[in-house]
Amino acid sequence: MVIADQYNHRIIQWKKIDTNGQVVAGGNGKGSGLNQLYVSTDVLIDKETDSLIICDQSNRRVVRWSRRSDTTQGDIVIDRIRCVGLAMDDQKYLYVSDDDKHEVTRYQLGDKTGTLVAGDNGQGDDLNQLNWPTDLFVDRQQTIYVSDSDNHRVMKWNKDAKEGIVVAGGLFVDILDTVYVSDTNNHRLVRWSQGAKQGTVIIGGNGEGAGANQFNTPVGIGIDLSTSYSCVGVFRHGKVEIIPNEEGNRITPSYVAFTDEEILIGDAAKNQVGMNPYNTVFNTQRLIGRKYSDETVQGDMKNWPFKVINEVGKPKIQVQYKHETKVFTPEEISSLILAKMKEIAETYLGQEVTGAIIAVPAYFNDAQRQATKDAATIAGLIALRITNAPTLAAIGYGVNKQLSSERSVLIFDLGGGTFNVSILTIEEGIYEVKSTAGDTHLGGEDFGKYPLRRKSHCRNEDRRIKDYRNNIHFGDLVFR
Repeated sequence: MVIADQYNHRIIQWKKIDTNGQVVAGGNGKGSGLNQLYVSTDVLIDKETDSLIICDQSNRRVVRWSRRSDTTQGDIVIDRIRCVGLAMDDQKYLYVSDDDKHEVTRYQLGDKTGTLVAGDNGQGDDLNQLNWPTDLFVDRQQTIYVSDSDNHRVMKWNKDAKEGIVVAGGLFVDILDTVYVSDTNNHRLVRWSQGAKQGTVIIGGNGEGAGANQFNTPVGIGIDLSTSYSCVGVFRHGKVEIIPNEEGNRITPSYVAFTDEEILIGDAAKNQVGMNPYNTVFNTQRLIGRKYSDETVQGDMKNWPFKVINEVGKPKIQVQYKHETKVFTPEEISSLILAKMKEIAETYLGQEVTGAIIAVPAYFNDAQRQATKDAATIAGLIALRITNAPTLAAIGYGVNKQLSSERSVLIFDLGGGTFNVSILTIEEGIYEVKSTAGDTHLGGEDFGKYPLRRKSHCRNEDRRIKDYRNNIHFGDLVFR
């Protein structure tokens, strides 16, 4: 068998009698070279050409590696696609799920332009839409089964259909069109026969645990990935616990430092910034998902001691690490902070963490949210949701209050580097953001630097709030 070892950026082949696997593609560290992979999410064998077809997700391409023993690099089959899952039908058409465009495309091998066969209507939960499609299976009639991940369902799309059919909720389909569903939240494997209204539990179903008849679901966490400080929490025993780091602090500086011996993250990085300013990176939230030419990037660069360079229109960070010049993307720096949060949570919980809901600043656009999702993938986390921090504050407030009638809420989000004010309405568990505004360069760390600007900004925000109060009755103010 061949396995996509995604976070080691390689493909491993295991033969029946082997005790160790053999690297057959990648294995040269993460990167964009043709001899490298960068988050290899899926692989299939093309027996006709004796080659491997691989989803090279973070490089946004599909590559082919010959299975000959002397092969040292692959060839690009399809580019500019964020591939997650692969499938091939009997006619040698290749099917690729794209979690960026929320669609599945069919390609004839050798062609780089494909035909959309599922999705193509934007992100959503309607029957003609997908939301983060991942695993694929295609039967002999070219019927597509796709794991519609963020909608928690399996969709069946018949050939040339304009919309899909919900057939269950995991994913493996046998030759009789029986669907086998991994029901993670209920710790069981369920079998759904074709046309059945309900499934049959065939494995598990005995609660969460380590017994031979049980499954244990890895824990998901919440991470507030902020400009100046980050924190991680877990919902347990009916409440949220903010987890302390190894220093006993519940917030961790969003700092990464590169030295001649190691990489430091968090408190250790911030504590040595005075001795190593040019190789200590911070405020990467101001770079992630942006272009080098952006006015805000150019303005911020004047205040940073570390070097930001232009690489194909994108900002990258140049540092000295282990006596060599190294270049990192903002996503890679953020991934180190996310990995630190993951490590803090795993140490505290005593078990593996695989998924996270990540809070980001309210001003983040789609490109910045996608870049944050990429950073989570590099860190070995599944980004279950990328959500505005003020929205999550409102959700926490609403859960605690258990509101039954509509309520308007004003959220003050004052962080270490940003200040946002958001207006939301809450009604029957539905949270709607009405408006958000603020200053992306005003936070707790700026107060000592710019006292006059702080006073002026607060006066302006006070006027804005009074204007809103003339039209909206606020039940509560929430400070995050």
